[in-house]
Amino acid sequence: MNGEGLANHIERLSSSLHRLSADRKAAGDEGCSQGVIDERDRFAAHQSLVTVIGFLNSQPEWASANIDFALRRLLISLANINEGRTEGWLTNPGQNAPPLGVEVQTGRGRCAGVTELLMRAHLTREASARFVVENLSVAAIKRLAPQTTRSGPNWKRVAGWRDNVRKAGNSQGSDALVDGYGLQLAIAVPPGKSVQEVCRASLVAVARMLAMFG
Repeated sequence: MNGEGLANHIERLSSSLHRLSADRKAAGDEGCSQGVIDERDRFAAHQSLVTVIGFLNSQPEWASANIDFALRRLLISLANINEGRTEGWLTNPGQNAPPLGVEVQTGRGRCAGVTELLMRAHLTREASARFVVENLSVAAIKRLAPQTTRSGPNWKRVAGWRDNVRKAGNSQGSDALVDGYGLQLAIAVPPGKSVQEVCRASLVAVARMLAMFG
């Protein structure tokens, strides 16, 4: 497929996902119950997968390579779960689950990445961590670090997330923490924007992600 055809498919993909995002926001604005929001989120997850799978299959070389196999399995499993069936491959019977959810660890990782980016922009470790605390919503702060306040020495907890993720083999780290950190560092600063602006936007995104999990 030529570049123009691929661009058209990407535009349709973007439009579909933006529409689903707008529907999700509307559900929150309407004051729907958590049960209704969860139902809409399951529908949005299903439709998002359908949209992405359709995009992948629009490219003949990708379709023939079967690169969407995991997404198709997930799509079917979500439909089964929505109808009340269990999907064993989506559960982990291990008894040593970490006490914090993946969304919390990922959020901490992104905050660690924000701290690192600001330090690379020549802010001090303390100033960078305080920036995170000051620019996160109160609800997000409570999810990520229940004891953190907007004043006092608790910025050290945020700085500690950065320290943990940078220490190879640190037992306090996790895959989600490292992934969130890497995700944040991969975000480029566009022309005309400051590092601080990009970091503020990232912290808003972290708050939105956490809000999805109650």
